[in-house]
Amino acid sequence: MTPEERTAFQEKQRSFFVDEGALATVSASARGESGTVFASNGSPRTGDPTKNLPSIAITAENYNRIERLVSHSVPVKLTLDVKVKFDVNDTEAFNVVGEIPAHQTE
Repeated sequence: MTPEERTAFQEKQRSFFVDEGALATVSASARGESGTVFASNGSPRTGDPTKNLPSIAITAENYNRIERLVSHSVPVKLTLDVKVKFDVNDTEAFNVVGEIPAHQTE
């Protein structure tokens, strides 16, 4: 997908989730184990960031357990405590470009 197509798809997806009454999205992460979770960012960088649904990444083992329970019609209840703070005091960013010369062997 082009960046524009991806942005349009993400907006359609977000609208779908909101229309369906979703409060958050949960995805499996290949990173982490034994309850350690790493954050991921799937939110668009345009518009009002407070309109985005919380996006939670959990370990694959926990995600798969939830999927198995749901597929067997066992109700699953998740309690999420998500706190976000937008810090716009320092929005300056830098790109560092460097060249690493190749080592030639003879």
